[in-house]
Amino acid sequence: MEKKYLLCVYDFLKKNNKCDHLLSHCKYIGEFISEPIYFMFYEENLKNAVIVKDGDTCINFEVYEINETTLKNLEFIYSSSFDLENQKFIKKNIETPYGDAIIFMYNKKIINNKLINSGNFVFLRNKSEEIKHGLE
Repeated sequence: MEKKYLLCVYDFLKKNNKCDHLLSHCKYIGEFISEPIYFMFYEENLKNAVIVKDGDTCINFEVYEINETTLKNLEFIYSSSFDLENQKFIKKNIETPYGDAIIFMYNKKIINNKLINSGNFVFLRNKSEEIKHGLE
């Protein structure tokens, strides 16, 4: 039997966002709002939200149960390099109301990115138009 993991998402993988199809086969566990310990930014080059610790924003998270194959696919998507210093994201574990979950945290310096004070990022595709919500 394949090992299962909990995955915590805050970005374009959330339900009804542009890349939610990557988790459509996974079991949705629930959602929660974090303590105010993060900063959330819109990273223009990635066309996605990123979070870093040591902030003052509560983040709206969703939690999914994923398998080993899905985890490896996400590791590939979020990894830009095998060199930890050059990786844009690093995989970490955080505590959630559903148990410890994997999260991909931004690993680069934040420069001139738009702060998302709401902590709730939505990035939908409507025909050929991109719609972003939550940007301050």
